[in-house]
Amino acid sequence: AARGNAALEVFSIPDRPVSGLIDLGLNLPPVGEAGRALAAAMADLSRNNDLTQLLTYQPDGGTTEHRRAGSAWLNRFGIKADPDHVTVCNGAQHGILVSLMAMTRPGDHIVCEALTYPGVKAMADTLGIVIDGLAMDAEGIVPDAFEHACRSTPPKLLYCQPTLQNPTATTMSDERRRNIAAIARRHGVAIIEDDVYGFLPLERPPALATYAPEISFVVTSASKSMAPGLRVGFVHSPANRLEAVRSAVRLTNWMTPPLMAEVARRWIDDGTGDALVAAHREKAAALQRTTASILDGVPYQTQPVSYHFWLPLPAPWRADPFAAEVERRGVRVLPAETFAVGKAAPPHGVRVCLGAEPDASRVAHGLQAIADTVADSGCPSFAVV
Repeated sequence: AARGNAALEVFSIPDRPVSGLIDLGLNLPPVGEAGRALAAAMADLSRNNDLTQLLTYQPDGGTTEHRRAGSAWLNRFGIKADPDHVTVCNGAQHGILVSLMAMTRPGDHIVCEALTYPGVKAMADTLGIVIDGLAMDAEGIVPDAFEHACRSTPPKLLYCQPTLQNPTATTMSDERRRNIAAIARRHGVAIIEDDVYGFLPLERPPALATYAPEISFVVTSASKSMAPGLRVGFVHSPANRLEAVRSAVRLTNWMTPPLMAEVARRWIDDGTGDALVAAHREKAAALQRTTASILDGVPYQTQPVSYHFWLPLPAPWRADPFAAEVERRGVRVLPAETFAVGKAAPPHGVRVCLGAEPDASRVAHGLQAIADTVADSGCPSFAVV
């Protein structure tokens, strides 16, 4: 299998979870109150005598009401969105895929963070795209690295997560976003801004697309912010690429199931979506407080409201042996290699996720196992490779 596709395999969800294993590897939000909200929405829909529109093929890009809801959801988090430029898709991963299909052809070159969402690696492999990683610091992409890439081998586009980057949890400052956007505009490089975690911070800088709207695709979804099972996402595209995005949707799945899009629309319009976001923020903040207490004295990277954090490993640990040792102790985390792009050796670190386990006590036990493993860094003989 290609490297990107192999990396994505670690995210497959088994029919039956591994017995006893505490899963801090999958970056999933807890479903919480979404089940009750769905029951209420379905009961309300059942009182409608004509649901024909939800059982037939939809207009390109989704119905006017569903695109308007997507625009409202993007605007809710500071992203200026025009309903006419919104396309409804099957979650953010599908939104990224159709944006890549709209902008690239086999053999094209794209860039992203040196550690990135593995789904993008798999998409690049499948589409025959060359993908390179850019150096990162505490704010994400280093502007000089992006500038150098644009001057040496100009990429077709940049994929990035400016807010709560996956896996490092970094967030670009406003100044960094302005610099990255200016470089992209100067060199004619399109931007795919993955804002799937952008709903979590109470305060955040303006979207990267704010500074380069004519070359930016912004992707978000209801999966992290409301419930993964909806599989509803939204892509806001430049006007000159709108038809290409919608053509890619037709090619890959024809349309997003209108029933799910209607549920998302209702939740956005009636405030349910906002309530679910508030619950996610509260839960993530509580989990971060637990993490800070248990990992007291252990350096790690995160934000006050985030479902994941990045753990740089002290010597002599390396990422793969550390993940193997933690799993031996009953906890699953993902090593840097899963997210690494390019030929450079990945850093010695692991991503730890806090949302997949419904029981907070199990999360705490998992975090304690991680803290104990860090403290036992001299113990396992296989830690030094």
